[in-house]
Amino acid sequence: MSTGQFLWEVFLSLIWPPKGIIYLETQVLMWIYAFCKVWLIHNMPTIIVALSIIFVIGCVVFGRVRPHMPRGSFHRIFGTIFRVITNIIFAWGMLIYGATAGQVNNTNGENNARISYTRRVRTGMIWNVVHSFTRLSLHFYLGRGIFRLFYRLLGYIPRIRENDRVRTIVARILTLVIVLWGVWMIPYDLTH
Repeated sequence: MSTGQFLWEVFLSLIWPPKGIIYLETQVLMWIYAFCKVWLIHNMPTIIVALSIIFVIGCVVFGRVRPHMPRGSFHRIFGTIFRVITNIIFAWGMLIYGATAGQVNNTNGENNARISYTRRVRTGMIWNVVHSFTRLSLHFYLGRGIFRLFYRLLGYIPRIRENDRVRTIVARILTLVIVLWGVWMIPYDLTH
C-alpha cells in the first residue's frame, strides 16, 4: 500500500462510521503510530547505513569515539511518554468540562481552563533558567463551542426556546453525545 492509498483509507474512515471527538482523536493517534512504524520499518536500512557512515566519519576525524548516552535516558523517555498520555487525558477532561460546564453568555471557565507550567533548568553550578508559560485549553473551548452551537440551534424550536432549563439540558446531552460517541470502542481498537 502506498502512502497515498493509506491517506485515502484514513480519509474514508473519517467519514464512516461516525465518531465522537475523543474516539476520532484516538483513531488519529493510532494512524500516526501505524504510519511512523511502517515508515521506519521500510526505511530502517537506509537510516542504519546513514548513521554508520556518520559514526565512521566521526571515528576517522576524532579518533576513538564512543556513542554518548545521556544519563537517565530511560527515565526521560518514560517521563515523556507519561507526560504525553497525561496531557491527552487532561485535554479530554477539559473537553468534557467545557461541554458540561460551559455557559452561553460569558467567558466562564477561562481561569479554570488555563494550564500553568514552570520548569527549572540547571545550566551550571549557580545559574538556573526558569521556563514558564500559560496557555488556554483549546479542548475546553471546543466543548463549550459545541454546547453553544447546540444551544443556539435549539432556539429555533419554539417550544424549547421558551424553557431555558430544558434547552440547556438538551444542548448539554447533544454535546456529550458528540464528544463521547464511540468511546466504548477504544479498548477494542487498542488491543487489536
